Amino acid sequence: MNKENRLNIISIVIAACAFFLTLLQAYSTNYHNRISSLPLVQTGVDVFEDGKITLYFENAGNGPAIVTNFEVAGKKAVSVRPMVSEFVKINNLNPEEFELLTTEFPGRLIIKAGSKLEIATFYLKDKKSESYEAVSFVINKLPVTLCYISLYQDELYVTSDQEFVRDDSCAYDGATKILGKWIKFKMPFSTGVDQSKIFAN
Repeated sequence: MNKENRLNIISIVIAACAFFLTLLQAYSTNYHNRISSLPLVQTGVDVFEDGKITLYFENAGNGPAIVTNFEVAGKKAVSVRPMVSEFVKINNLNPEEFELLTTEFPGRLIIKAGSKLEIATFYLKDKKSESYEAVSFVINKLPVTLCYISLYQDELYVTSDQEFVRDDSCAYDGATKILGKWIKFKMPFSTGVDQSKIFAN
């Protein structure tokens, strides 16, 4: 092998290394951009001294959360009101003793970074009552699931109670159940965010 051939081979190797390093840099940059603008939605309940209770979602991440689905007790819903109303009716409670304000999810809804979205606000009207106590317990324990995407279309979800997430929930879209555990496969070299690695769930 003469000197010219060796130089050609070395040039090809250097070019190939530069190409792969460029791809790796692009992959890392894209993944970093996804992480730095990732929404992080959490569920919460606030109980106030005057009897007011709020059930909410809060985006503690750096980017907006685009809501794609909302579920109450494992079923797709647009509001928590139907389930609470059904509970009141079944248990013969008096709806005149409290007031319930709810938010409807009309489709895609955006929760901005640092924003809180109250999905149910519950007020005591007069004095303490059995109806108020019963419904306040339900509001505190109501299992809700929210599926959302980031600006980069990463699919994420949050749930207040894992036991009430059904197999057909939006939380498991694209996932496969293996040995009782849900696993979501992704394309090789994909920069998509894996929720289980980021949020440990």
